[in-house]
Amino acid sequence: MDGSVTAAGYSRLLTPRDLARALRSSREARRNWRSLTPGARRIAAHWIDGAKNADIRAWRIADVLRRADRYARGAGPFYPTEQDQRLLSRPRRSSR
Repeated sequence: MDGSVTAAGYSRLLTPRDLARALRSSREARRNWRSLTPGARRIAAHWIDGAKNADIRAWRIADVLRRADRYARGAGPFYPTEQDQRLLSRPRRSSR
């Protein structure tokens, strides 16, 4: 992702490769992603892009697509709810 700005002054969203691959593989995921506001897509893409390894990135993509599905169906907001907080806190590996 970059911070490029269009002539209208809006930053352009560049979708992380892993997310783009997930969106290409599922028509429903693409539809749900497109149902989000540009701001929500930008925040989600930035969060996914900030993952330092592939496992975390894959987990974040799955979470974003799950919440996008919930939003597209009208079953709740895209942004994390209190119930989502448990899911967003990934268990940490115990140190030995």
